[in-house]
Amino acid sequence: MKSHTFTPEDYSKFESKVQQCMKEFGVTGWQLDIRQEHIGHGTCAQLDYNIVARKAIIRLTETVEYDYAVTTDPEELAKHEVLHLLLADLCWTAAHEQDDSCDAVISKEHDVINKLLAVL
Repeated sequence: MKSHTFTPEDYSKFESKVQQCMKEFGVTGWQLDIRQEHIGHGTCAQLDYNIVARKAIIRLTETVEYDYAVTTDPEELAKHEVLHLLLADLCWTAAHEQDDSCDAVISKEHDVINKLLAVL
């Protein structure tokens, strides 16, 4: 089993990249809390959110233990978690709508595409 400890410098890079990606991807309207704290085995970073309250917590772990390939690049981890938040509305809408042709899901899909196009 391998382990990796994220330094204060790693956290600083992670936090800066989260803020940058939030702007670049057009993820707005969220009350965001960025933290560094222990998460658990095999997890380097994590997102928890409340779609209704528009509150999100993005965490970078302190030390990760793993037995498979994981990225420990704090900037890549930050992008990954922000992309989860970018897709949060789409995932929530799809999970709560039973009709595959639901206009709400299609609308959220277009929101995501337009935000990605602004960056790509």
